[in-house]
Amino acid sequence: MYCPRALEGVWKQLNGRLEEECVRDFEKICEERGVEEGLRGWEGLVEDARRRKMEGGQEMVGGKPGHLMSAQELREAFVAPGMIKAEKELQGKLEVVQLENKEMMGRIEEQRREMNRLIEIIEGLVVDVEGAAKVIENDAMREDLRVGVHGLDGDVKMGG
Repeated sequence: MYCPRALEGVWKQLNGRLEEECVRDFEKICEERGVEEGLRGWEGLVEDARRRKMEGGQEMVGGKPGHLMSAQELREAFVAPGMIKAEKELQGKLEVVQLENKEMMGRIEEQRREMNRLIEIIEGLVVDVEGAAKVIENDAMREDLRVGVHGLDGDVKMGG
């Protein structure tokens, strides 16, 4: 049996409950996300923009309002100053590091000169020690020869 009035009543009842649940969920989500505060913030921004527009105080950069500027002009107006500041800071740091490197190279060169001087001294000492060793060796050979030819008592010995 087909009852349009009964179906219509059920349909209205289901729609009513669905609408209530949707409204309740929507309000809960809005509350959790802080939508009201966000909208008030946007309203404040819009009002501020309207006020500035009425006062004729568009934000001008280089004689042009910001919304009429090209990408290159916007970059030069807003990004370039920060980049210039960063470049100056980096240049200052680079100069400090270069000065420190120059001082360090001076110390290294001084240490190299000192090492070369010490090497020359050591080489001179090695030559002296080698010379002394030759003298000692020659004296020892003469002593061996003298002892071998004259014997221990100083007599000349003939082969025997």
